[in-house]
Amino acid sequence: MDPVAALRRIAFLLERSQAPTYRVKAFRTAAITLAGLSPAELEKRAKTKSLTELAGIGPKTSAVAMQALAGGVPDYLADLEATSGPLVEGGEEIRSALRGDLHSHSNWSDGGSPIEEMAVTAVELGHEYQALTDHSPHLTVANGLTAERLVKQLGIAATLNRHLGDFRLLSGIECDINEDGTLDQTDELLGRVDIVVASVHSKLRSDSGSMTRRMLRAIDNPYADILGHCTGRLVTGGRGTRPESQFDAARVFAACAERGVAVEINSRPERLDPPRRLLRQAVEAGCLFSIDTDAHAPGQLDWQAYGCARAAECGVPVDRIVNSWPLDALLAWTTRERA
Repeated sequence: MDPVAALRRIAFLLERSQAPTYRVKAFRTAAITLAGLSPAELEKRAKTKSLTELAGIGPKTSAVAMQALAGGVPDYLADLEATSGPLVEGGEEIRSALRGDLHSHSNWSDGGSPIEEMAVTAVELGHEYQALTDHSPHLTVANGLTAERLVKQLGIAATLNRHLGDFRLLSGIECDINEDGTLDQTDELLGRVDIVVASVHSKLRSDSGSMTRRMLRAIDNPYADILGHCTGRLVTGGRGTRPESQFDAARVFAACAERGVAVEINSRPERLDPPRRLLRQAVEAGCLFSIDTDAHAPGQLDWQAYGCARAAECGVPVDRIVNSWPLDALLAWTTRERA
């Protein structure tokens, strides 16, 4: 087994199971180190048992590499594979219908891995497309992209797409909905990216009237494609819990349905947003949906299963899930006339 592949797979499975970041980082760092060696150098170090002399290689990662080079499946990887069953029951039919994921982050904002690693992992998962939606400038705590950095990222996405075969890395942005309901990026750049996820990240405890007006103005923006994690709640996780933002869901979902803006079914275990009662209300309102992972690491791209299970439970029709659509249909939707 290729040792780099073994280390990457271990990191993926650890991320998928929400293991601590430091554990994941050890295996990803080791994979990068070994990937930089020539086959001859790798073979020499394996024979002399000197892999641990390299920066980023410790006893555990060295053992994985040595077992892989010896032709077997490393013990640590075998143990992880044996316990890496389905994340959740239900939603399998919807999951099989999905063609991609429209909300993910790289280390250009607050993600933990390079764009290339996120894209390659999406390919390995069988996605036909993946949207790169790093944060917009206002969210400085998440290293949001300035206009200049976003332009550079667009160039990198275009370059990668020349080397990814039939897979398409979609350009995008998770754009802050400002307090007045405007979007936190220029219209020119919002018009250049493939996907705009519009999300509230500040003043989450505003009164219902203010939050409703804020969201409605964002939904009315011709560049908004997806309303991200609409309640902003946190139900578990290292950041603690956070209650739902208050807004007039009937008005917000009616506006989404009218404008063709998809309501995100955010699959992150700490979000699972919207709650079931609101998800059912959005179904009744006739909304479109996007089942996304909001992944900040490659292994988290497999978290779509959580959103699919909730979608099935709440009766979301598959044909109204935009990321079940072929790429041409998806891009036709994102460039629709909404004036």
